[in-house]
Amino acid sequence: MLNALQLIIDAHSLVSVTDRAGHITYANDRFCEVSKYPREELIGQTHRIVKSDFHPPCFYEEIWSAIASGNAWTGDIQNRARDGSLYWVQSSISPIFDTQNRIVGYGSIRTDVTAQRQLMTRLQESEKNAFATLKSAINVIDSSLLLVDRSGHIVTTNQAYSAMYPESAGEERPGNHFKELVRKQRHELSDEELEEFVQQVFAEDTTEQHTLADGRTVKIQRRISPGGGFV
Repeated sequence: MLNALQLIIDAHSLVSVTDRAGHITYANDRFCEVSKYPREELIGQTHRIVKSDFHPPCFYEEIWSAIASGNAWTGDIQNRARDGSLYWVQSSISPIFDTQNRIVGYGSIRTDVTAQRQLMTRLQESEKNAFATLKSAINVIDSSLLLVDRSGHIVTTNQAYSAMYPESAGEERPGNHFKELVRKQRHELSDEELEEFVQQVFAEDTTEQHTLADGRTVKIQRRISPGGGFV
């Protein structure tokens, strides 16, 4: 049963064991396959041999701090294979204790998640391109436009909106809260009135006449979106 379990783990996971100083004492076939290092080049080395430049030093310091304190660490790590190619592993690293409960080494089981990471990157790029297309489209609209999500955070604005409210420049960044934007634009509102105004905006479609800082009076229409938030 144990042999069968070992075979299953070896077929799926990258497994390694190190001594207390971090020198590799065992590397399974899957580790050799993914890292493209022969076993004899891994044994005696630390995992710096597969270290990429993706993570900052504090990332590795956090790992060592956790496992040297007797705790396990779990997370994703980008590594560099022998041929220079990059790969991602989902890692679980745990200390190994002797009968006196002293740390004598560390064991690591990792799953190759490079394909999932690549897919995630492509999806993020696709979202980024879609957002850029949206931004370009709304910037040609003469009317000012503000998109706010269901939690009250700004998604985007167009150039006409920025030109209409120069006093709130900087507050209309994506991720900022709509309430802080209104606070900049409507100094006359008390905190209580501001809360009431924001609640009303999220509760129903609204239309109002509003006087801008430059003296112009404009008609503002807000429409609740089906998924929450408003335009």
